[in-house]
Amino acid sequence: ESLSGLIADRQRTMLSLVSLAREVPVQETIELYADLQERHAIEVGALFVNQVPPLPLSSGRLQWLETAEARVLCGPDPKGRLAADLRLTRRLVDEHGVARAQICRLAAELPGTPRIELPAIPGGIHGVADLLRLGQLAFPPRDEHTAHPTENNAPGGRR
Repeated sequence: ESLSGLIADRQRTMLSLVSLAREVPVQETIELYADLQERHAIEVGALFVNQVPPLPLSSGRLQWLETAEARVLCGPDPKGRLAADLRLTRRLVDEHGVARAQICRLAAELPGTPRIELPAIPGGIHGVADLLRLGQLAFPPRDEHTAHPTENNAPGGRR
């Protein structure tokens, strides 16, 4: 049996895609998905979105940020430490917004594909503990009361 035959066998093989929540990687993932569906008939089992930035503030605090920016950045010390912290917080909020928009784009372009969002780990992955954490997020442990992954179309049913 050939490798290409095995890869094209939807009963035994599925492919998982991995992307970052940024414009270029998302566009490349969308194009790859379309190519896999149209030309190669390869089943996509899951989409992993890697390094998703967290929202640095609760939604209730976003209004506070806007008020603080207006007061501090237009105040007597627009280059002080508090102003720098506010600029950093705004940049993180904006990065989160861009990531969410790209994730929505992936959801629209890869309909029905299970999506697993993996968080950004500050400073990168350092050791087995970080890998285990990501693995548990990607494939949560099952107990006897949890549906089998293939029953709820979750990734991991076939590998």
